[in-house]
Amino acid sequence: METLFAAADAIRKARRLLVVTGAGMSAESGIPTYRDKQGLWTRLEPFASRGIEPAKVAHQDGYERDASQAWGVHEWLRRTMAAAPLHRGYGVVTRLLARAPEAFLLTPNVDELHRRAGVPSVAMWERYGSLFQLQCVRGCRKGTWRDDRAETTTLDPETLRATPPGCPFCAGPSRPAVQLDNDELFEQDAVGGERYQRFVATPVDVCLVIGTTLWLTWPDRAPTVITVNLDPVTHDNYAAPLALTMGAEHALVGLEWAIAELSRG
Repeated sequence: METLFAAADAIRKARRLLVVTGAGMSAESGIPTYRDKQGLWTRLEPFASRGIEPAKVAHQDGYERDASQAWGVHEWLRRTMAAAPLHRGYGVVTRLLARAPEAFLLTPNVDELHRRAGVPSVAMWERYGSLFQLQCVRGCRKGTWRDDRAETTTLDPETLRATPPGCPFCAGPSRPAVQLDNDELFEQDAVGGERYQRFVATPVDVCLVIGTTLWLTWPDRAPTVITVNLDPVTHDNYAAPLALTMGAEHALVGLEWAIAELSRG
């Protein structure tokens, strides 16, 4: 409880707040994590029972060899993400960003749940892209385009294959604009990246790291770091953090409550 109030007080007083979220944030909304104890989705259902390892097919080479199997994985993930409920922690993150005079969100998650929770795109960088942003498999030209449909095509229930949407420029197959393995064609959100770099170029007061092992470096004064993770080992990524060994939703709801208590004096 003492650490919770110390973290809440730091957030409450911060003028410049950086929030970083990862798989531990989205997992509590039912989004499967890519790297878990089983490793790289090797036991992810409904694929495992059909002898399919998503990590071996859902990448650039996989799209070039067998686009329907690769898109089948991403079609299933898009549907899962579109149907995922936002746990209470998402609303807390949105409100924490809004209450700070200057704030920014960095996330490697590709599910767009923070967008659904109301975080404006100008205050966020989805570092590894979005499953709802597409690009050409062939790389016929630079650029991406949005496709907000939860279901883009028929997903075969037995083979888990699906025909990917066509590229509007060359009529070839498209793929998600997300960072895949060995991916030289990934169209990163350069604008979001530039916004992030501008934000951290000025010292940050507090960095709240939730459910991720993403390693961060600071060009200037190191901020107060608050880490939220069920795995206590992850806290060791940072020097002397205010460590909350809790799930994302529980910790964020607790932090908002503690901020309100402190504000009442």
